[in-house]
Amino acid sequence: MQRINILYADIFGDRIGGGQRSLMDLARSLNRKRFNPIIVCPEAGKFIDLIRSYSITVEIVPMGTFKTINFISWLSTFNKLTGLVKRFEIDLIHANGLRAAIYCGVMAKYFKIPLVWHVRVLESGGIAERIAYFFADKVIVNSEIVGKKFTGWKDVSKK
Repeated sequence: MQRINILYADIFGDRIGGGQRSLMDLARSLNRKRFNPIIVCPEAGKFIDLIRSYSITVEIVPMGTFKTINFISWLSTFNKLTGLVKRFEIDLIHANGLRAAIYCGVMAKYFKIPLVWHVRVLESGGIAERIAYFFADKVIVNSEIVGKKFTGWKDVSKK
């Protein structure tokens, strides 16, 4: 049986919050005979060190903010993520947060790979949130109240 390669993306590598703990627990609890987790973060740090202590593959890819327009930075990130998707033959992408969902969403659509977007914050992400929602095949929320912000959105019952 061929293992399923899952790319988990997070926007922090230097801190360990609730979202990072949850992502790490998901990745390390997988049956490694069936699934191969690969975690990508934008920088080295405590979170990366902890992931590596569980013998999970980690890749560093800078994922700059979308608050400023920096096409060169964005293209560099997309190019590096494309390389990861090809090298690890990714079957599923799990984006932990909004920025990760947008960066990985582009790759998911291009390579026709399912994208799961894990939403953990109540605050609106504005238009970026609509973009991530478009890219996502499935949306996971960490609470009922966070899920309510998607009420009335197109195809919400399918996601």
